[in-house]
Amino acid sequence: MSPIKTSVLASLLLLCLNLNGMAVVTFDWAAVGNPGNDDDPQTGIGGVEENYRISKHEVTNSQYTEFLNAVAADDTNFLFSNHMELDTQGGIRRSGGIGNYSYAVKPGRGDNPVNFVSFFDVMRFVNWLENGQPTGNQGTGTTESGVYTIDTGTGEMRASNATFFIPSDYDAHQKGTTCAHLK
Repeated sequence: MSPIKTSVLASLLLLCLNLNGMAVVTFDWAAVGNPGNDDDPQTGIGGVEENYRISKHEVTNSQYTEFLNAVAADDTNFLFSNHMELDTQGGIRRSGGIGNYSYAVKPGRGDNPVNFVSFFDVMRFVNWLENGQPTGNQGTGTTESGVYTIDTGTGEMRASNATFFIPSDYDAHQKGTTCAHLK
């Protein structure tokens, strides 16, 4: 898969959190409310049906490194891209071998947005958050289900009771919620 740069990543790697959710990895959240407001007449989206929160910032190299160290000792789903280490825009290094991989943030890059992740990597990150950030091999209880069921090929549909999710226009039209990047 081709790497996704930060400008596109910002729209994928922002997270939403229902107001009743709790996260172990910390994020700065912005509250979005005013349920019942009208959609923007030009775009047809923007109406809010329920209160929720959205992360103020993209997922950082430090946060993604925690994820990798928790589930990617084998890295069976290629959650780490060599571009993260070799490209000047990358912010994560990998050491060790298969079964013993470990990950570290490049100096001075911890708070930078993570680059070179695919949409499926993002879904797996969100599943990991939803599952309580477990440690172990990539599988049903860690990365392959939770919000998005990836192993069945239906990963694009999110669970209706999800605490964490990727904001999208689909949510705006189908679920009655919309998320916007707020800095």
